[in-house]
Amino acid sequence: MSLPAVLAGPLLRRAEPGRVLVWLATSRPVTVQGEILSLASGGGGDGPRRLGRGGGRRVRLGPRLFVHLVSILPDPAVGAFPSNELLGYDLLVSDDAASGPPRRLDELGLLAGPRAVTLGDLPLPSFFLPARSAALNLLHGSCRLLHGHGEDALVAADELLAERARDLDRRPSALVLTRGSDLRGRGCRPPDWPPDPARRRAAWCG
Repeated sequence: MSLPAVLAGPLLRRAEPGRVLVWLATSRPVTVQGEILSLASGGGGDGPRRLGRGGGRRVRLGPRLFVHLVSILPDPAVGAFPSNELLGYDLLVSDDAASGPPRRLDELGLLAGPRAVTLGDLPLPSFFLPARSAALNLLHGSCRLLHGHGEDALVAADELLAERARDLDRRPSALVLTRGSDLRGRGCRPPDWPPDPARRRAAWCG
């Protein structure tokens, strides 16, 4: 079975003025480097300005599952990543078994089409660091019913982010997921969920 190079992610794991962490999972051993770039308008005609870069650590969790955590630090001339400025990140993925040049997110098919991780018309996955005195806009979600009949609310969250991608005064800066009812009780289990714990584990694990 052929698997894509990137199985999950990239995901912004942590962002602060002195460091940005990006997570992703791949189907084969690769080396990952990361860059932070300014997506603020008025940066000139040479493309987004790089603000920092760094490398990743890799952990093998299975024959075809490798998890990476990329730590990106500000360039010495930058000092710290700016607040209230639209920032983006890009990754360079080098296959350990191949001699070709590293591939960026666009070459991995992650900047356009159904697997795109960008918002609106922005060229890269984006984020911003809100100033401490700025208003904090949050998206909140709770448990998701496996047998729910409504539409997925995260689609609405994605549409909201795309609509406000460049408007930092209205764009949410964080997603907070809080736990609702336990899967086993209070109506959250599917109607055909086995009552016996051993059978539940078998159903859950396949």
